[in-house]
Amino acid sequence: MSYNLHERIFRTLCVFQALIALPAMFSMGSYAMGNVLYPYYPDLYAFVKYFCISFLAAGILFIIIVERYHKSTPRIIFCLEMSKSILATLVWIWILFDAIMRDCNSEEHWGVCYPKNVKIIQAAISILVPTIAFYPTLIYAAVLVSQPRLFTDRERGASGESEPLLGEGM
Repeated sequence: MSYNLHERIFRTLCVFQALIALPAMFSMGSYAMGNVLYPYYPDLYAFVKYFCISFLAAGILFIIIVERYHKSTPRIIFCLEMSKSILATLVWIWILFDAIMRDCNSEEHWGVCYPKNVKIIQAAISILVPTIAFYPTLIYAAVLVSQPRLFTDRERGASGESEPLLGEGM
């Protein structure tokens, strides 16, 4: 199947998004399972955090798979991109607030504790991931929806038009 340049860039960005979401899903899922299977110290918040972030990353991967293997209209692509961007933003906000508000005395962090200003700088830098990876595809999908639709020959034949409206010889 032949794709134009815009579709190739869109599909490449979706692969890049999958490469971001896949390790997040596996690492957070393994932390959640480790929290359940080896409860040295019961920490319900850590399990909920790791499980929910893993579940949100799995949702992003599911949307990427649906987009990859299903030919959709621009409106459906926009809805899928909107939901993928919302999921990525939720993951980012959860990790952001957890990093800023976490207690350094907790044993969950293995004695690693950064000063508050370092955590805020790391959180500010972390906005680059959703901004570079997820929001450009949402903007592209919004542009697709807002553009007037150009009919291909196949679609023109399906709608019953047999020749162009103005004719060939003009």
